[in-house]
Amino acid sequence: MIKKFCYKMDQINIDYFFPHNRIKTKRQLLKILLETTRIMLISTPIRLQDIGGKPHFKVIIDKMSRLFFFNNQKYYTIYFPFTYVVDNGEISISYKNIVSIDSKIISQLIEILNDSRFDSEHSLDFVEPISEIESEYDYKLWFLLKELLLIEDGYVRFDNDKESYLKAKKEKKEHTHPENHLDIFYTAGNTFKLGLNNLSKFDEFVDFLDLRTDCKYLKNYR
Repeated sequence: MIKKFCYKMDQINIDYFFPHNRIKTKRQLLKILLETTRIMLISTPIRLQDIGGKPHFKVIIDKMSRLFFFNNQKYYTIYFPFTYVVDNGEISISYKNIVSIDSKIISQLIEILNDSRFDSEHSLDFVEPISEIESEYDYKLWFLLKELLLIEDGYVRFDNDKESYLKAKKEKKEHTHPENHLDIFYTAGNTFKLGLNNLSKFDEFVDFLDLRTDCKYLKNYR
């Protein structure tokens, strides 16, 4: 059965989920995933009809399992790897029904990701902040962190970027930066754009990724 839950974003959420500089690392995405999950645990979902075009994020769990973030004319989506259960109005979230996700474990994981030892070239330095607290979680903390680091994050972003398009057009390179486009992946040597003829609406962006709807075609692909 399909699950769809929407949550509104305040300005703090917007600044965190839509940083001024584009997302460039998996660590950034993991922290966004974790903070989003925290919001789901402590906030009440809002009805779709109450969104009214305001900034929000949405979790959709069906054949696909994704988080969608919407802010004005910038949207993106990532894989949602957790199990989301609602029982008598109470929300519980877990990973593969092995590790229960709560606010405490989210804070611990973010603390590890922010720890300078995470960037160490030496494996023992990397292990230290994990081993310091792992016993509190029946030694499942490393299992969870490892799984999150290894999963395919499925990042796709829609952008309406008129300023960069006009700049490229002035240089007669408008097709290198379409005004409306999808960014696939996020690291500099890996990302690429797919140009769109029109501005994508919220529902259209979700439909691009929906495995139960008809596929889209690249018209000019040879």
